[in-house]
Amino acid sequence: MTFLPWSEIGRVELRRDGLLEFVGAMEIPLAGRFLPSWADRLMGRRGAGCRAAQRLTGMARNADLRPQARAGRAATGSAFASRALPLAVALFAAAEWIHR
Repeated sequence: MTFLPWSEIGRVELRRDGLLEFVGAMEIPLAGRFLPSWADRLMGRRGAGCRAAQRLTGMARNADLRPQARAGRAATGSAFASRALPLAVALFAAAEWIHR
């Protein structure tokens, strides 16, 4: 996880592939995983990615909108990784049992 100071963020935009792009930062990190705006329109939904980008842009431009608590240390690992191995074992066992 990358911590990015608010002072480095100019604005946040939702890219066509569903990632949030932090514009104004030196390396332009990417974050989030949202449905692209075209997919949201196709499904007739309001875009969560666009709302997140607008909210983050507002927070970057106005310090009063930012959370008051300081961020802790970066989270490590992945929530998916702890479930990936048991899921893989279960799928392998099911495939072996079906193909007997």
